[in-house]
Amino acid sequence: MKIETFDLRLNRTVCAGDYNAGTGTFVKRVGPRHFMRMMGGYGIQEEVVRRLAAEGCKRVVIKVRGGATYHSGLAAWLAPDIKVRDFGHGPQRFLPVARMSAAGAVVDIAARHAANLERREAAGVPPPVDLPQQKTLF
Repeated sequence: MKIETFDLRLNRTVCAGDYNAGTGTFVKRVGPRHFMRMMGGYGIQEEVVRRLAAEGCKRVVIKVRGGATYHSGLAAWLAPDIKVRDFGHGPQRFLPVARMSAAGAVVDIAARHAANLERREAAGVPPPVDLPQQKTLF
């Protein structure tokens, strides 16, 4: 079943994803541009997360067009350290991809990196400088 929500910035109802009650799985299809760099992951509207919890959802699958597929439990989206943020499209929860299991992510990241380098080169921007590795305390 399609799960819809109202997008404040677009001022219209949008499809947030598909929920299969039989398997307890919510599937959200996104493009690479939907990756929120400052949060390190993808977002789902707070209203949708709450509705999925009420419906008994167990798993969330994020399918990136032409790239990776990320899997997580709905409980990860409801964890207390996952803050609700509003960047103009309404309140959303952003789960870092580091907290999801991924299929195809390495290929996707490598392709994105290569595309970024080509774009920088075409614009005449020098390649990024490799910085020394930061040492960890543990």
